Amino acid sequence: MAIADSLLIERLAVAYISIGRIQAESWLSLSVVALRSRGSWRGSVFIVTDRPQCLGAMEHMHAHSVVVDLDGCQKLNAIKIFKTLLLDVLPMHGKRAVLYLDVDVIVCRPLTSLLDTPVRLFLEGRRNETLAAFAEHGSQVAAHGGVLLMRVRESARCLESWRRQIMLDVTYDQPALRRVVEARSCLLYRMPQQLFQLPTTSTIRSGHFSLFTHFTRNGRVSFQRGRNVSKAGLSVQDLNAAGRLLFNLSNESASRWWKKPRAIPAVCQGAGGRASELVYRLGWYTCARIGRPEGHGPSLPGFVLAFVVHGIQRSGACTFFPTLCDALGRAAKAKWTV
Repeated sequence: MAIADSLLIERLAVAYISIGRIQAESWLSLSVVALRSRGSWRGSVFIVTDRPQCLGAMEHMHAHSVVVDLDGCQKLNAIKIFKTLLLDVLPMHGKRAVLYLDVDVIVCRPLTSLLDTPVRLFLEGRRNETLAAFAEHGSQVAAHGGVLLMRVRESARCLESWRRQIMLDVTYDQPALRRVVEARSCLLYRMPQQLFQLPTTSTIRSGHFSLFTHFTRNGRVSFQRGRNVSKAGLSVQDLNAAGRLLFNLSNESASRWWKKPRAIPAVCQGAGGRASELVYRLGWYTCARIGRPEGHGPSLPGFVLAFVVHGIQRSGACTFFPTLCDALGRAAKAKWTV
């Protein structure tokens, strides 16, 4: 049975997760402002956070903070874990669905245009799938974790299976989601791909942005030292232009909106400040092994190889030695469990 547009909007909440140091960056504020302005969204917006004092005043965003406490191991994978806990932590009074957005996803068109697509059937509960997502770049599998649409009742079991897989492997959320889909613990609805976009030089210069434009703060706008082009081929000029087009920023603000701050306010640091990558990964490995039987969680050789692969990827060397990176990645995956 079809449901009126106004009722669907009233029953839908938009949610972000902003935990840890990311709160010191400008992504969240810009994303919510774009949702309200370019997305013309007048409905509920929730921000899940562990440090509300780091968010500052949210009046201009017209959003509600939902404060969560993290245990030691949750801190290592908090954003990925809380994606699967949104239905548990959000005040869902009268809501029937949640649209989750990564903080670096920019809504560039009216969000209600979703109702003019087949996604409407999912929102109305007239499809059998338990979770809606976009396909990953270059894949046909709907397992991209940056934009998710979940229904309050139907998605609960899928999200629980996904959370268990993330905790079991202590891995990235998208590979874990693919695993639970392959195990048929989740039935995913693939949203129309034309609604989703990874920005390129040509799309920025043309000014043609899809409904959901994902900048991927650790990928597409990440620059290696001494290079003027990002890992995804975007130039500084491209990102400056995107800042002016999407957010109406001044030239000065447009030159830095996408950059990570040089200094992190103490309130956003957390106890102990910033851990080194090795300390972080060792904590990750320890949490994965605690209380796990043999054959579950990472083995020590698998952990070492995964750490090496991660370092090579961050250095940009995979651009020049893709075969070596692929081989090391396969070896790390093969040795991941004991």
